[in-house]
Amino acid sequence: MAARDSAPVTLRFAPPLVLREVLALTIEACRQLPLQPFDEGRLAIVVEELLANLFEHGGLGANGRLELSLELRPDSVHVMIYDSARAFDPADAPEHGKMPERGGGAGLAIVRRWANILSYEPGPPLNRLILALPLSSGPLT
Repeated sequence: MAARDSAPVTLRFAPPLVLREVLALTIEACRQLPLQPFDEGRLAIVVEELLANLFEHGGLGANGRLELSLELRPDSVHVMIYDSARAFDPADAPEHGKMPERGGGAGLAIVRRWANILSYEPGPPLNRLILALPLSSGPLT
């Protein structure tokens, strides 16, 4: 199957949501796409940062709702996240000048640098974030 013919990879997480398990399944989903190792790594980091923020800052708890879809396009991977956390548009968040000692804001800075935020719609019932991660060297064929 050619890379452009790849079907989207969709994960629907059922409660109880546990961050460690969500991240492990997400990294495995990133590996299912026929990507160059560099792009696979960047995709995993971007998605991991976004999902960790939902749990750590968005209040996504064990009984929350979470869905992730990864769709390979000819020159990018589209990432769609649907969640029941507090609404947060990463495109509207203020930029941090200097990173605090703890590194707060570093993950969001990585997401903004490596991906294009295409849209964000707050719920109810679910928030929806769509972004595109441009591929550095094209998908594997």
